[in-house]
Amino acid sequence: MLPEMWLSFDFDRDIVLSNFIYEIFPFAICVAIYVYYYKPTHPLTFISSLLFCLYIIPNNSTMVLSDYELSFYLSINSYNILLLLFLGIESNKTQHYQYTSSTFLPNNSNLQKTIRLLIYFTCVGVIAYVYFFKGSISLSGLFSVDIYESRANIADMYMQYTDGMLAYIMTFWSAFYSSVLIIGLYISLKNKRTIDVLLCIFTYLVLFSFESQKSILFKPIIAIFICFLAVRGKIRNANMFFLLGFIALIVFALIEHAYTNESVIYSVVIRRICYMPQYLSHAYFDFFSAHDKYWLTRDFFQLEKIVRLFYQGSYAHGPVTVIADNCFPGVPSPNTGLFAEAFAQLGYLGILIFPPITAKLIGWLSKSALWYGEGAAHVLIASILISITNIQILATRGILLFFVFILITWCIKTISKKSQTLKQLY
Repeated sequence: MLPEMWLSFDFDRDIVLSNFIYEIFPFAICVAIYVYYYKPTHPLTFISSLLFCLYIIPNNSTMVLSDYELSFYLSINSYNILLLLFLGIESNKTQHYQYTSSTFLPNNSNLQKTIRLLIYFTCVGVIAYVYFFKGSISLSGLFSVDIYESRANIADMYMQYTDGMLAYIMTFWSAFYSSVLIIGLYISLKNKRTIDVLLCIFTYLVLFSFESQKSILFKPIIAIFICFLAVRGKIRNANMFFLLGFIALIVFALIEHAYTNESVIYSVVIRRICYMPQYLSHAYFDFFSAHDKYWLTRDFFQLEKIVRLFYQGSYAHGPVTVIADNCFPGVPSPNTGLFAEAFAQLGYLGILIFPPITAKLIGWLSKSALWYGEGAAHVLIASILISITNIQILATRGILLFFVFILITWCIKTISKKSQTLKQLY
């Protein structure tokens, strides 16, 4: 089902089944690490499961599917092995917290009201945000518009606000609603608040009508899936249910293709989530192998300003813009993350440095999300995973996804502790 072309660009389809022999050993190492650190109820195990299916397996298959060079194959698989390893180490560090921490939120009615108001504020804010930039709120033709034309328009709009206070406000607001909206939907589902659930889903549809990012539509599905398991006390089976669901999705795609000679499931879901990241990762590798690296001079949160005092770097724009201009003319945002970000910034050195940083950030996020009740961490980091395969995690947009949510949680916890202290005094 791999196409020959993507838009007007070669999709690198080059099936060489004999390369399978090279893929066995890296795959076996990843399986061994995953099994060694496997903890059924731990959210970091769940994100490792998603990472394995959606990112590691497609990357591991690139020699058979595309006959990519050995240097790329070993590089991206080394990155994946290290990322799995450090996620496992982080899961060991937070294991005690996972099983002994008290989730105060689900048992506090006043705090529940505060969270509910935060959900309403976020939903109304997102709808107003879309209306401000789009000029209207309309869901007509939601799935029939040209998404690439829509993304090009969005990219042009954002380029007008790359500097100044408005750019910081837009970036902060995006990070804010990305985490609050998914947690808000999950809490509303668990509390069976139909109005709140419908409002959150409507907000997601409005957001999709504006940004045309398919990953936006997957986030409510994640929340519903985890909530279904949590209310039935089956959160420990989340990894197995996800694996079975993923296999079922592939089987349905094969059946659909067998009967119709094409597959909507493949083109809309599997290709976009599994194969576009590895295809774009190779484009980044190919370009930055032959050209200067960034060396943290662009798209590396705050540190870039310090580095540029000593070294200006070779590029006036970030990696996404450079790749768009040089590799995919006419494509507004050929964005991808994880390995591609690490290699664009530091080359082979990035393969060693970026995985522990990424794992640590995910570990902090997971620990904060545990406070919102069982399953909340699963929902949040799964939704973040969908984002970080497509964005640069250590650029401003990526890093704020983590810091803003941790800051929100800290503020709410501080307020709740003060409220509890006042009640005890009076």
